[in-house]
Amino acid sequence: MANYARRENTGSGDRTYYTGFTLMTPRMINPTKEQKAEMIGYDLKEDSKDISYEGKTRDGEEYITMEVWGQTPDGHWLCYKNMFIDKEVTEVDKEGNILTTQYVNQVGGKKKIDKESNLSDNFTKFLDKSKQAIADKIYRKSIQGEAKWYNFLTAWLNHVDPWSAETNHLMDIKKLFRNPDKFIQDEYMPHIKAQLTLDKLQEDKVDSHIIKDQLQEMWTEPILVQATVSIGDKDGQPVFYQQVFREVLPGYCMKNVETAIRTNSWKDKKLEYMVQQLTGEYNKEQYSLSLLQEWVPGQTIASTNDTIRHEANAAPAVGTPNNNESLY
Repeated sequence: MANYARRENTGSGDRTYYTGFTLMTPRMINPTKEQKAEMIGYDLKEDSKDISYEGKTRDGEEYITMEVWGQTPDGHWLCYKNMFIDKEVTEVDKEGNILTTQYVNQVGGKKKIDKESNLSDNFTKFLDKSKQAIADKIYRKSIQGEAKWYNFLTAWLNHVDPWSAETNHLMDIKKLFRNPDKFIQDEYMPHIKAQLTLDKLQEDKVDSHIIKDQLQEMWTEPILVQATVSIGDKDGQPVFYQQVFREVLPGYCMKNVETAIRTNSWKDKKLEYMVQQLTGEYNKEQYSLSLLQEWVPGQTIASTNDTIRHEANAAPAVGTPNNNESLY
């Protein structure tokens, strides 16, 4: 395991939660209980259970959860979650007739359509500037959670060319569900290891262009995320959970966020959909249209120029628990 700056357990049990936009660099996917404790900085109980990332839904469908743990520029840990359910994404009427089916393609595109033959050429083919087909795109029906994951991948692997037939984000679903640990190690951990190598070489003042040429397609980019807080209930008392909102963007969009905050206008094309989802009636998470800042219970910030900058040794994004309770 790579070396991480460990958050010391103060024993106070206090937890600090955050909302707002920030960059996040993925560092680990589906960590073990020991790795998670090391990252966040808490002590495991002797009888702590191993973390399970797979199981079955109430309807008996198999699911796999991916927890992508990453750090902000100030060293806070955040976790982006995605659940895959081995079931096609469809919309049905009251009689159970399928109205639409969701398809995904190799460059991360998604489309809900009534029938396959109505998929556009732009979705099923690579087109040149004159809109003439130059190659077929690989596409298929999507399982639940898959389209959201490709949105994450296209933000994280932002240097990958979406116009090239050599680009293929599509997962082998059978391999994913047969052995998720091996799948993650084979498909995604090489990117994280390359990023750790990049970080180390940059610390040693090695020219970044030379580094990226060496790492080639393995290197990644930080992603733009919105840290949120969800509120639950336990024995009649509110319980808070640090979250990362489901919509993410490439890290270069941070400059768009800073402009939106400065002008108090969120009409930017790159941000508009994400902000609509964030501020829409179906989102129950607490958020703030600001840069990352401490969250105050009961406060959702619609827009602000006031931001809190945190030093690297500030309170961790998920607090300092004195047990092995999952904070997410």
